[in-house]
Amino acid sequence: MTLLLLACAQTDSGFDTGTADTASPAATVIPGEVLVNEVMFDPSLVDGDFGEWLEILNVSDAEVDLAGVILHDDDNAGFVIAGSLPVPAGGVVVLGPSADSTANGGVQIDYAYSIDAVKLGNQGDTLTLSAGGVALDTFTWDATVFTVAEGSALQLSPGVDAPDGNDSPDAWCLATAAYGSGDLGSPGGANGACE
Repeated sequence: MTLLLLACAQTDSGFDTGTADTASPAATVIPGEVLVNEVMFDPSLVDGDFGEWLEILNVSDAEVDLAGVILHDDDNAGFVIAGSLPVPAGGVVVLGPSADSTANGGVQIDYAYSIDAVKLGNQGDTLTLSAGGVALDTFTWDATVFTVAEGSALQLSPGVDAPDGNDSPDAWCLATAAYGSGDLGSPGGANGACE
């Protein structure tokens, strides 16, 4: 499964915009500003689909806005980030299919998308952040290369701040801190160090 974030300013993008007849704003994020920072693709303590989430880190020195970005998977399903989604300098935003913390395992979601729009692969997947047709960051995990475990998010080691820095499996590890209902990860918070 492949996820792709693309900028789109067309009215009919083929993706769920949240508002059927509204044109999507053009994304203004540029390469090097944001990274995929943490991914929960196989929660154990809540329904797997509703408990999925991903975190995007702003590594630039200024606020960026993800408005107009498309999250897209290899089934060609996806959605447009409709409306403003600011990420402060050095901060993160969490995206997931449910903003209901009682259904998603206790995660504070900054942007909720349709549960049918994107589903993360438990044994491997690719996330690509793009804007204006330009890749901002790509992260691929595969259970044959990465250590994966049900109920544990994959987290990027603190200090990795370049799009090519999170390409190596050595830059990633399983989260060890519990959140919400007890799955492991740090949605919206600082990642633990990878040893």
